[in-house]
Amino acid sequence: MDEKIEAVLTAGAVKNGYIRIPSDQKLFSADYFADDEQAAPAKKLILVDDQGREFSTWVLRNRGRIKERFGAYFKKRGIQPGSTVEISRKADGRYTLLFRGNAMTLLDLFNQYAQDPPQHWIDQYRKRCEEVKDHLAQGVESFDEAFLRSLWVEVKNGISSVGQGAVSKTDFAAVLDELPSVTYQALENPDSGQLEETQSWAKGQKDAGNLSKIPWAVIARLYAAAAPDVYSTIVNDPDLTSLIRKLNQDYGTAIPEGGNWADRSAGLMKALREQGLPDDDVYLLNTFAWHLFETLVGGSSKSTDVNVAEKGNGATDMIPLNQILYGPPGTGKTYRVVSEAVRFIDPVFYAAHEDNTPDNREQLVSRYRELRERGQVEFVTFHQTFGYEEFVEGLRAEVIEGQLSYHVEPGVFRKICERAQEVHTLDALDEAIEALKLECAEQPVQMKTASGKAFSVLYKDGKTFRIKPASSAEDADYPASIENIRKLYKGVPKTQLYNPSYVQGILDYLQEQHDVPAFDAESEGKADKYVLIIDEINRGNISKILGELITLIEPSKRQGNSEAIPVRLPYSGEMLIVPNNLYIIGTMNTADRSLALLDTALRRRFDFIEVRPDPSVLGTVTTEQGDLSLAKLLQAMNERITVLYDREHTIGHAYLIEMLEDPSLERLGAIFEKRIIPLLQEYFFEDWEKIRIVLGDTEKSDDSLIFIRRDGAESVPWSASTNGYGAGDVSYQVNTVALSNIDAYKGIYA
Repeated sequence: MDEKIEAVLTAGAVKNGYIRIPSDQKLFSADYFADDEQAAPAKKLILVDDQGREFSTWVLRNRGRIKERFGAYFKKRGIQPGSTVEISRKADGRYTLLFRGNAMTLLDLFNQYAQDPPQHWIDQYRKRCEEVKDHLAQGVESFDEAFLRSLWVEVKNGISSVGQGAVSKTDFAAVLDELPSVTYQALENPDSGQLEETQSWAKGQKDAGNLSKIPWAVIARLYAAAAPDVYSTIVNDPDLTSLIRKLNQDYGTAIPEGGNWADRSAGLMKALREQGLPDDDVYLLNTFAWHLFETLVGGSSKSTDVNVAEKGNGATDMIPLNQILYGPPGTGKTYRVVSEAVRFIDPVFYAAHEDNTPDNREQLVSRYRELRERGQVEFVTFHQTFGYEEFVEGLRAEVIEGQLSYHVEPGVFRKICERAQEVHTLDALDEAIEALKLECAEQPVQMKTASGKAFSVLYKDGKTFRIKPASSAEDADYPASIENIRKLYKGVPKTQLYNPSYVQGILDYLQEQHDVPAFDAESEGKADKYVLIIDEINRGNISKILGELITLIEPSKRQGNSEAIPVRLPYSGEMLIVPNNLYIIGTMNTADRSLALLDTALRRRFDFIEVRPDPSVLGTVTTEQGDLSLAKLLQAMNERITVLYDREHTIGHAYLIEMLEDPSLERLGAIFEKRIIPLLQEYFFEDWEKIRIVLGDTEKSDDSLIFIRRDGAESVPWSASTNGYGAGDVSYQVNTVALSNIDAYKGIYA
């Protein structure tokens, strides 16, 4: 087995207090691993630092990191991103913990990166740059619409991702006549002066109303494509500036921070070469620059497209604080909120895993779960019985020592609002509280009040510590609320707390024994982003659930804005204000006909984003009976549904997505029989003739290929001149034989 392991602490690791373990490590045996943060494994690791401090912990197998959170410890020791942590074997179960601040040089970091680079990205980057060279060689006449679209409209085109900074299709069409010449000049003369000319052209187009925004990042991306040996792929100006400052501060580089993006980007690449980094592969070196940003700066980027020179004027692509994804069933609304949540909270991670591949999806879901575990994402589903008490706050009954009492229970919305305001200020305290829970779970811990009176603390379960005064002759104990400890830490007067002497004693113990720093109110403005996902938002009674808070979610009424409005909650009497770093994402199924129109007050406070069926993701599959175009099949059915009903009751691509993994007719038959046909029955109120039209049965000459068989009357072809859909008593039944015949499905779109 290995005697030691080393890992570089990224900005995210330092910020969140994590030490990740290399997946191929051989230092720790399986006895030290567990999948649960609460259930300890067979053995515990004892980590001892150079100052003699011990950590009793274990390795979380499913997270790939040590269970202990080191946030307060890192802050106290001054551990910075880029530092190296070394864990080495000392004795059975005991390991030394050593930190070396930025001990690795940039060349060391590059060599480590070059061992396992993102080859797929590098290959895409090289291919795109070669395409640019080919078009330049052919002249401006070769700058057709497809080529221009790949440079201006595509979010991720193999060079870098520009998020919402990409040019919209509408804007693209408005300036298409001028784009060939503008693009050719930028690619032909990629220097600082030409960059300013391109930006000046974009400003003029915006002033003329042809562009809705200035695409700073897209313009920078042109230069990264034209000269990858000169400019980096860090096309977002604030990100580039942050990295330059970090390198100048921690690694002694002297990269100029003045000039425009081209000047700074060229300065960065020049400095990397001066540090001795090899440049025989410019694409490897260039992608390493982005790796440095991720490692040393992390997710500090606040925008997908900002120009440093324009930041004071608010030139930024704003992500809506409140949005609703709406569309028919099966279009992937709930699927999409996972990506949206990660995009809002961790845009750097999202950009690195934006491509829709199975591996990237797995990484996004894993990151989403991690954010949920940390409390930065909450998921709730509205329904008819959901109310204010569950969402905001309400009274809850509790039996304590045989006595019935009532307390105010915060709802999911109030909790995430409070967490969004406290994320940085309470991290250290929360870590210490969790440690104290383990410390006094089996044996009481002795403490003293401010006046010197001794008491013991025991944690059994729930939201309180149990207190027993040393002077008490009785075998009774008293509760000390964990929430009150947090309130006292933030400065709430003791007169508003229950058992304040013991709460103060516990807080003093945490600050002395667990290195909890003093509360820093200013750091509340540096809180991370939070996301509240409300599934089926239109199924709830909005007035009943939100009450007076319907006004507070407006962007202008949120904390930090000139029109910010706090409200006093009716049960607790506490003030609540909605912070600016809380994003609310709702989903709405447009086919749910059991609902009334969406509440008007809610509608005007949200941006609505339509999520339509996307047949293109299905393509063509090869079944045991031959090829079948699922894309054409879905498109044909939805076109007929739109004519017979409306576009809000179409069928989403998710109904057929399973066919990409199991392209068998048995699977397809089960999907039609158990999901699609019942859905059509609901849509058309069991009007079977319309269902037959959607499935193409009225156009089929071979009865064996008809999905819905009519018995008791002659088949009536569907045409504009047909009055009604048949006469006499007619019964309908599903033809199971057709469900296993590929020609029956081809007949839907043939």
